Amino acid sequence: MFMKLNKKNLCIGLLVVMILVVGVLGGCSQANDRNLKGATEVGGVEETQDGVMKEKVGGDVEVVEKNEEGESNKKIDLGWGYEKDNDFVFYANKKIEGADLETFEPLESFIVGAMYDTYIFKDKHSVYLRGHKISYADPDTFEVLGGGYSKDGVSVYYIDKRISKADAYSFKVAFDQEGKREFFDKAFYYCYGIPSKEIGKQEVELMPNCFYSKNEEEVFYKMKKIPYADPDTFEVLGGGYSKDGVSVYYITEKVEGADSKTLELIYYPGPGYETVDYAKDKNHVYFKGEIKPELDASTFEF
Repeated sequence: MFMKLNKKNLCIGLLVVMILVVGVLGGCSQANDRNLKGATEVGGVEETQDGVMKEKVGGDVEVVEKNEEGESNKKIDLGWGYEKDNDFVFYANKKIEGADLETFEPLESFIVGAMYDTYIFKDKHSVYLRGHKISYADPDTFEVLGGGYSKDGVSVYYIDKRISKADAYSFKVAFDQEGKREFFDKAFYYCYGIPSKEIGKQEVELMPNCFYSKNEEEVFYKMKKIPYADPDTFEVLGGGYSKDGVSVYYITEKVEGADSKTLELIYYPGPGYETVDYAKDKNHVYFKGEIKPELDASTFEF
């Protein structure tokens, strides 16, 4: 009798405990719901660095972004790092000062895939590259030409800089026989925004590396003459190295003692690509145009 009574009491006790646990959990859930509904009273509203008002639950959990009027202010992705909300335009999460919210848009001549051209937007006041205004650019006449070049009705630009010598009216893009783009106006060829030294596009020839150009008498690197270089036999090797029938050059300087006929470039692994700083001929190994006497040209390799 005693054992049966104990088992019965034990079952009743367990049942009571279970009822109490369910009741406590239900009460916690209701309390949590009440806390969520009253979030603004507990957590309040804070303003972030970009000027967006964010409502918090319990001071910890972010619920919704709001503007100063308490309206929903969620950012809209415009692409290429640009966003906007009800009040401002952003690039890389930084507010673009002075940008016009209503007229902010990508350019119609937007070229997808180009290194610089894909980041150009405009509004009724300005043109923007990666969130920064391109000084003097006219948004009404601005167009992207490709290769980092653009122009408006008055000026030509390379990336975000105005090319002071360029003539916007005659500036054109053409393709050579190999399909490479060439940029020129009535007076100059342009390479990375730098005008060629010679006036008249018929008088200058761009080398395979756009930094180099030549005429019938001289060879130039970024407008600077390479002394004694022979334009008839001159060729660009890469990595800053070039040569003619007699001499080897690094940028614009002659590499003393280098043998033009046996010189070859030495490629080695870089961060995701092959790079060139070394070269060798039958006599020496060179690093950026300087002889490395401690290295043996006959055995040196990477």
